[in-house]
Amino acid sequence: MKKALAARQAYQEIIRQVACDDGKKVSGVLKAIDDSTATTRKTSAWNAFQTKCRAEYNKKEMGLTNKEYRTFVSDKYKELFSGLSEDDAGDPAARAQCTEAVMAWYREKTSMILDKKKGNHGGHTMLTKVAEPFINMSTVTANAYDIKVCGFAIDTFSDNAIIWGGGGVFQAVYNTFEGQIKTKLNNVKAMFQVVQMQK
Repeated sequence: MKKALAARQAYQEIIRQVACDDGKKVSGVLKAIDDSTATTRKTSAWNAFQTKCRAEYNKKEMGLTNKEYRTFVSDKYKELFSGLSEDDAGDPAARAQCTEAVMAWYREKTSMILDKKKGNHGGHTMLTKVAEPFINMSTVTANAYDIKVCGFAIDTFSDNAIIWGGGGVFQAVYNTFEGQIKTKLNNVKAMFQVVQMQK
């Protein structure tokens, strides 16, 4: 398993480097080679770095074309790794250390943006969007294997919760026992809130 994990990390690092060299997003490169299996929600250092550059360097103020700006950002990204030895340049762990500050900045800014959206009554919409892939997977599972998969998603920050499930059977159960299900969901949400306040 360790060999497989190392191979996957090396592959992902190569894809990130190709994206950087071409001034593209990692997801764009994966889509171009029809590799949907490698697409994850995890933000790559390259994507985070592009976001940081957009915040720090205004393309219009710099008077650069799109192509020139992509080259500028790509060159700035490569500077992060200029201190690495030739051996470390291909080591994902060594490269990750070079981008640690960028990733910390990105996580902080993303968290602030999400909290602001949740605070502006966007919590339920965001929760529904996050749950959508799980709902789709549960529907596929119900249709393909006749296995009922359901669950709930809770956001204690915006005090929102939803319950989901795939297939017509789940909907029939929900319609029949809606009141009881909502009560149970509110109880579970309250449990999460209590535990969170105790921390």
